[in-house]
Amino acid sequence: MKNQTPQSCGQLPLTGEPKTFISLFIFLIIFCSSLFLSSCGETKKVETIVTKSGTLTMKVENEYLLKTDSEIVNITSNKINLDNYLKSKISVTGQFSGSTLYVDSITN
Repeated sequence: MKNQTPQSCGQLPLTGEPKTFISLFIFLIIFCSSLFLSSCGETKKVETIVTKSGTLTMKVENEYLLKTDSEIVNITSNKINLDNYLKSKISVTGQFSGSTLYVDSITN
């Protein structure tokens, strides 16, 4: 008969090194925490609607140059044919993507 050590009621026998078990347990806690918390720091970028007024001076490839009182703004549109407004004084409303203003509406 094998020499057995007495166990108290409700204890499971540990097999292997206790340090290995603790290391694995800590690794699982950190791993699960990183999965759970990975999306906590995300923030949504708020798109700001901008209105600019000036003269549509020229077209360069797919973008147009709008000369305002204080700056020159690159603009383009997927909704409006801006060719119809070349050399006209206009007011445009849209959202920036990078340095280009994507126009949603236009008024003379």
